[in-house]
Amino acid sequence: MHPIGNELLAKVFQKRGYDPNFLLDIDCAEHGEMTNARKLCELLHGVHESGEEIVFLPDFDMDGIMSGVIGLAGLRELGFNSDLFVPDPKDGYGFTPATIDRLIAIYPDVRHIITGDVGITCNEGIAHAVEKGITVYVTDHHMPGTELPDAAVIVDPMCPDSTYIHPKICGAYVVYQCMCLYAHMYGDRMVQERIHRLRVFAGIGTVSDRMPLLYENRQVVRDSVGISKFLYCDGDPAAANSVTGSPAYMNAFKGLHYTYAAFAEAGKLQDSENIDEDFYGFYLAPTFNSIKRLDGDMHEAFNVFFGVHPEESIRYLIQLNDERKNIVEEYFQEIMDSTQPYAPLAYIIDAPSGVVGLLAQKIMSITRMPTLVLHEVDGELRGSGRCPEWFDFIETARPVGGYFAGHKSAFGCHFADEEELKAVLDTCNQALTETLSEIDITEEPDVYIDNVTHTGDAELDVAQLMDFVQAVRRYRPFGMGFAEPVIKIRLRVRECDFKVIGSEQKHVKVFLPHGVEALCWNQSSKLSDIEHSETFTLTGTFEINDFAGRNTLALKGDMTC
Repeated sequence: MHPIGNELLAKVFQKRGYDPNFLLDIDCAEHGEMTNARKLCELLHGVHESGEEIVFLPDFDMDGIMSGVIGLAGLRELGFNSDLFVPDPKDGYGFTPATIDRLIAIYPDVRHIITGDVGITCNEGIAHAVEKGITVYVTDHHMPGTELPDAAVIVDPMCPDSTYIHPKICGAYVVYQCMCLYAHMYGDRMVQERIHRLRVFAGIGTVSDRMPLLYENRQVVRDSVGISKFLYCDGDPAAANSVTGSPAYMNAFKGLHYTYAAFAEAGKLQDSENIDEDFYGFYLAPTFNSIKRLDGDMHEAFNVFFGVHPEESIRYLIQLNDERKNIVEEYFQEIMDSTQPYAPLAYIIDAPSGVVGLLAQKIMSITRMPTLVLHEVDGELRGSGRCPEWFDFIETARPVGGYFAGHKSAFGCHFADEEELKAVLDTCNQALTETLSEIDITEEPDVYIDNVTHTGDAELDVAQLMDFVQAVRRYRPFGMGFAEPVIKIRLRVRECDFKVIGSEQKHVKVFLPHGVEALCWNQSSKLSDIEHSETFTLTGTFEINDFAGRNTLALKGDMTC
């Protein structure tokens, strides 16, 4: 047998430049202690011994929610007098003096605040808390500003003084590592094991915040998926009910079980084996993020894990996410049908602030260019941007103007007026022209199959492709920095059958020769053009579906003429 496990997969990895040493290296999960993590634990132990109240303050996206779940469940399990502050997405990213005042109003006895996935740029909010006699401890993973906040300690792998070897980890993973270190420094073996189990939430945060699935990120996601499958157990609550610990700790795991059960109830999850990194990214994260996008009640997200009726809360989120999908599609069509003078880099539309990032992502997937989607707020242009890995929009734009916050690939932004936007776009267009003259951004498939001329990397052979898919599975998880192999197949239209499916007749199921199937979401509008063509292509990823004991090779992706 080939050392990679499959000759076709070996060709894919060779084309990408992945040698055996690289594949071994990225699976090494070893890492050192985060800078200042031990100091944080020592300071927290003083808080623990004093019995003073400490409040966990997280961000409001999925990574922030997972940080909050780890934070409260971990602190309670470690014996802290602790509570959780629920952020308000309407405030925007970060927290301000007004946020601190609200927190104090809810928790008047607070003496300490620890942040999760937020805080590194919240200088004013932290200064206000300090003025109120509150000690602030920051855990974050974002880039700091020009000046660090005046916190008692900062644990952030992106800080200039950090020696953490793989800094691209999510906020929830930062919190998790701090909790683990505290448990090892001051807890017994049972407490340590319980805190280690919280990595299930760190893995979800890793995928949802699009961290590269390399090194320790790969292992935490693998562990997370395994724990999730165990907790859901095809709907049997026995495993979730067997978790012991403090009430908040136990409820966090029961909440995750109820989450998967609700997805199954909604027809979005077949069984435990369907829980993987793709489920995290395509179902779990968007559902919880729908709150910030549609100004929903943020309490419902945390009520899934700490509330009295978690089943009701997760159903609310699933319904909200379904509404979000429809809204994004409506505004996307509006953008496509309108005149956009700054396209393809920027689009201006009167859309809710919560969906502009999704619109930018959707447009970028088509144009493959950096994309801003903006709307006017009090005379300014505010919105979100998405950027491919091969270009740094933020660093190119900053010397010219605009405000940016977030990551290189996904960020919030605003401009004083259209003149500032024009200046930024002129500079970025010039830089893009230079970059595109040096690199090729054409997205070639990893495997090309031409069933018309019978040329390419392979044949449409079920046995061969099933062996390929089985080999691919052994290299999971896939995601940012380590993408799943993409297959492109060219076919004759007359050799295939097409069936429109779904309650709204938006999706297409394609029956290929040799018993192969394909599922193309939201692409029924393409069917008329394809059926009048001689050939068409399918591009996506393969999986093996097991239904009633019958294995079917299925491709999920896009179809084009």
